[in-house]
Amino acid sequence: MSPRETSHRQLSWANVLVLRKNSSTACCLNATENLCPPEGPGLGVEIDEELLSRHIAPAGFLILSPNPVFPQAEFYKGKTITAVLGTSPGGTSDVQFKVSVPFLEKHIPGKPKIVVEYMPGAGGVKAANHIYGVAKPDGLTIGVLGRSAGVDAVTDRVGVFYKLDSFFWLGSSYGFRPTVLATWRDAGLNTIEDLRNKRGIRLGAQTVGHTGYYTARLFAWILRMQDPKVIVGYSGPEMDVALRRGELDGRHFAPGTLLRRNPEWIEKGFLTLHVIIPRRKGEKEPHPAFADLPPIDALARSEKEIKVIETYRTLLGLGDPLVLPPGTPQDRVAILQAAARKALSDPEFHKAFEKAMAEPAEPSMADEIEHQLRTMPRDPEIVAMFKMLGGAGPLPAHK
Repeated sequence: MSPRETSHRQLSWANVLVLRKNSSTACCLNATENLCPPEGPGLGVEIDEELLSRHIAPAGFLILSPNPVFPQAEFYKGKTITAVLGTSPGGTSDVQFKVSVPFLEKHIPGKPKIVVEYMPGAGGVKAANHIYGVAKPDGLTIGVLGRSAGVDAVTDRVGVFYKLDSFFWLGSSYGFRPTVLATWRDAGLNTIEDLRNKRGIRLGAQTVGHTGYYTARLFAWILRMQDPKVIVGYSGPEMDVALRRGELDGRHFAPGTLLRRNPEWIEKGFLTLHVIIPRRKGEKEPHPAFADLPPIDALARSEKEIKVIETYRTLLGLGDPLVLPPGTPQDRVAILQAAARKALSDPEFHKAFEKAMAEPAEPSMADEIEHQLRTMPRDPEIVAMFKMLGGAGPLPAHK
C-alpha cells in the first residue's frame, strides 16, 4: 500500500456538506480542529480528501463547501509550483515542457512561478511513482509523466506502483510524435535490405522499458533485423554523440527534434533515413526530408503486427501529460485544469512551440486523455506481444 493510500489530511475551517443526488438525505462533516459544531448534525473527524473526491463524488454525491478552504484567485499568488520531470535536462520532453511554462504561469490565477525538478530513472517510472505516492497533494506539485507512463501501467512493468486512473490529468502539449529510424552514413546501411541483412546492428535507447527502447525494438522487429543490439544507458543528446563516435549504428528521432537539434545532419547527408512511424496511418510528414519515407505500417506482414503497431500508437498517444497527485483538492484541480486548457489553447503558445520544436503543437486536454485511457487496447495476446518489445528478452516471434 502506497503512502498516498494510507494518508489522511484534515480539512481546516471548512464544513463539508455531502448530499446524495435525488435525495433529501444529507450529513455535515465538520472538520474545524476536530470539534463538532454546537448545534446540528456533525462528526469531529479527519477527512480523507481522496476518499471524498474519488469515491463519494463519483458514486453520486455532491460535495459542497459553503466556506471554501481558500479563495481561488489568491491561493497561487506568491507561490511556487514544482514540476517533476522524469528525464534529464536538454531532451525533447524537457524542451517541450519549458515552452509551456510561461503560458501556464500566465493563466494560473495568482501567476505563480514554476520551477523544474529533474528526476530521471527507470524510464520515467521513478518520477511517476514519486508523484503518485510521495509528492504532497497540495496543488503545488505537477508531474510531467514520461511517454511510457501508459505503456508501463498496461504491461505491469516491475517497479510500477502508480495507477493511471488515480492521477488528475491537466493536459499534454503533444500527443503521438512521429518517429524516424536513421543510421549514420559511415555505417554503410543505405537501404532497408541492408538493415535486414547485416547482423548485430546497434541501436540506442535510454533504458529497458523506456518508450525509446520500445521504439527501437519495434523498428528492429518489423524490419526483421538479424540479432539487433539495443544499447541502453543514453539520454537523447548522449545518443547523438555516440552516433557520431561510431558507438551506435543508428537511432530513432522525432522529426522536429532532429530538425531543431542537428539540422546539418540532414543538410550535409550525415544520416540515412529509412522508415517513419507516422502520427496516423497514411499521414505524411510535411518536411521534404521525411515526406517520402516508407511508413512502418506498410512493412508489417501480418494482422497481428499491424495491431501491435496500433497499440504502440495508442499508448504513446498520451504524450508527456501533466498530472496532479491523487488526493489533490478538487478546487485546485479545477483551477489548474482550466489554466492548462487556456495555456495549451493560447495562440502565442502555439507560435512558441513550433519555433522551439520545429513542428506544430497538437495539444490533448484532460478530457481527451481520460477518453484515451478508457479506450486503451486490452487484447491479451497483442498486449503480451507488445510487452515483449519492452523487455530484455527476445523479440516476439513472427506469426
